[in-house]
Amino acid sequence: MIISISGGDWPDQFKIIPHTLMISGPTSYVSTLDEFLAHWAAVNADALAGTGLVTREGTTRADLMALRTDLDGAATDVVGKLNGKEIDRARLENAKRAVLVRTQELGRRFRGVLPVDSPYLKALPELPVITSAQEVILPPVKDFANIWKRVNEDGTDVVLAEGYTLANFTAEVVALSALYTLLNTSVLDLKIAREKRNQLQTAAKAVLSAYRPAVEGIFPPDSPLVNTIPLIYPPAGHTPEAVMASATFDAATQEAVIVFTESKEVDLEGYQVRGVPGPDYNGEDEVVLATIPKGTPRQFHTAFSLAEPGTEASFKVYVILTTGNEAGSKAVTVVRP
Repeated sequence: MIISISGGDWPDQFKIIPHTLMISGPTSYVSTLDEFLAHWAAVNADALAGTGLVTREGTTRADLMALRTDLDGAATDVVGKLNGKEIDRARLENAKRAVLVRTQELGRRFRGVLPVDSPYLKALPELPVITSAQEVILPPVKDFANIWKRVNEDGTDVVLAEGYTLANFTAEVVALSALYTLLNTSVLDLKIAREKRNQLQTAAKAVLSAYRPAVEGIFPPDSPLVNTIPLIYPPAGHTPEAVMASATFDAATQEAVIVFTESKEVDLEGYQVRGVPGPDYNGEDEVVLATIPKGTPRQFHTAFSLAEPGTEASFKVYVILTTGNEAGSKAVTVVRP
């Protein structure tokens, strides 16, 4: 027998109240899936589930477990790619700075040893600023290398401070070009890793959305297994006020130190410190670094994404309520000198 019920005609006990999505970002997927997997195990242990609950799309608990494993791995891969990109970015910035400093020094040396009317002085390109794009920085730097080569060939052997020669400069320019290629590759790898993770997140949400009607189709409305189905969505309620956070770099421990103000929320569960490699905070890429219970010291030390000089990391402190609602502070960024 097929029962057809038009929209709005569902009995009250079968209506699902819409909520705001509980999965607020990648950090909450695995823990939410774990809750559903635990509940699914309890459902499968009940005789009414027969050989095991299957959703309308044919998904089993084993399928969700495999999806959870894949998603956990994909999320970890995104973090790894983010860290790799940040290290490549820092190395590129350091290399750019070193090459541009030498280029400035070379320009001064040329003006000091070459005649005022030298064609080489007239051919010197304008130096770019360090924040310029790759296509703006590399051409003039390469021009300086070519001019240096010609000046040397014309009989004026130019050597910079600390015995720095044309061969040293050429090697640094080649290395700088390679670092640009490496960073561009890291950016592409990160995009691909994000897309793989996002597709798994979409698949996970589809399974969780199908879980409730599957359970309610087997068990009566007053069953404990129906009443304890995990939420994908938090109950409508209060969004907490965000705390204020600050962060500094501790040179002694080579770590970031994050401190934050106290939340006055009545339903406070605790705090989470989350981080993103690099100077730009993107909630889609944040990682939970610590869960701090209320009433404990509001300070956290971490070396997250600060592996070498020039690397940066950005942090937020989230207020978490017992209802699952949360609010993040403004992002703070730490640079390792």
